[in-house]
Amino acid sequence: MCLAALGSQTGGSITRPASFCGIAGFKPSFDRLPIEGVYPVASSLDHPGPMARTVADLQLLNRVLSLSSQTPEWDPLQTQSKPPRTIGVLRGLFQEKAEADCWNVFERTLTKLREAGADVRECRLPPLFDTVIAAHRAVMITEIASHHESRLAAHPDDYLPGMRSLIEEGIRARGVDYVRAKSHQTALKAALRDCFDEFDLLACPATRGGAPTRETTGDPSFNAPWSYTGLPTVTLPMGVDSAGLPLGLQLVGKRDGDADLLSMGVWCENSC
Repeated sequence: MCLAALGSQTGGSITRPASFCGIAGFKPSFDRLPIEGVYPVASSLDHPGPMARTVADLQLLNRVLSLSSQTPEWDPLQTQSKPPRTIGVLRGLFQEKAEADCWNVFERTLTKLREAGADVRECRLPPLFDTVIAAHRAVMITEIASHHESRLAAHPDDYLPGMRSLIEEGIRARGVDYVRAKSHQTALKAALRDCFDEFDLLACPATRGGAPTRETTGDPSFNAPWSYTGLPTVTLPMGVDSAGLPLGLQLVGKRDGDADLLSMGVWCENSC
């Protein structure tokens, strides 16, 4: 339909649709790209980012969107590929919740990356990660309510049932739970920095499986942790499930390491 598109992610709304459609998606580090003109959902979780056919295209788009490489010598058609030395495989939540087809394709993809020369081994996430989904929800519903409560009251028919339910849940939320979740968010960000002392990239499936039926947009639990912690992610196609539906590989980089993440993502794309 087009060469590229822009999306926004509060939970998983760049990574998830990119994976389901068999394309590449990039969620930058939090606050890396300007968010002016985006109607807020949750101010400390909202990320704008591009979707395209390949990670190489995302790399070019990121340069333009961030205005970080607009020099006289800059070649807009030049892509960079950088091999990661170490890739940390994330299990736990991801292995427990992934559909069998998805995890099998993920394991085969890891084998290809090993054969291409990367040191691929398990990364143990900090204990704080165990409660990341609940903490993300506490922040999200409270901030959604703060932005949308008055508008929901004035224009209730403008909201679909799912969004209306989130806002109403946020209106009922306790302030103490929000404060605790924000403290957890700060602590988890600090704890995850240690993972990148050992690994250049972290890797997990982009979604639990292939695209769901039209009653839902799918489970964002594989993406919400990175929206919550503000770490950059790129997803790229890694195969299909038994029904022929696309599956995505999700790569996570260190905070503000967006350019390196995309360069390593190009290498992974070429190696898969």
